[in-house]
Amino acid sequence: MFDDKGFPPDPNNPGWVLCWACYSLDPWHLIGVYTNEQDALNVLEDQRKPYLVERGSWKVGTKEFISSASD
Repeated sequence: MFDDKGFPPDPNNPGWVLCWACYSLDPWHLIGVYTNEQDALNVLEDQRKPYLVERGSWKVGTKEFISSASD
């Protein structure tokens, strides 16, 4: 699973952290979570499918991610 070091906790969701994520919606695929936007964008450049980079919350130890854009 993904490294969870260095992420600030999400004050609204216990067990979740604030992050940047690189993911695909269809099919759902969370490539990874990152502490900063640039690291997520660097991963995005290597992908062949349409992936997104967005800020949001990640449930530590899972592949669950909630985009801040959905607020």
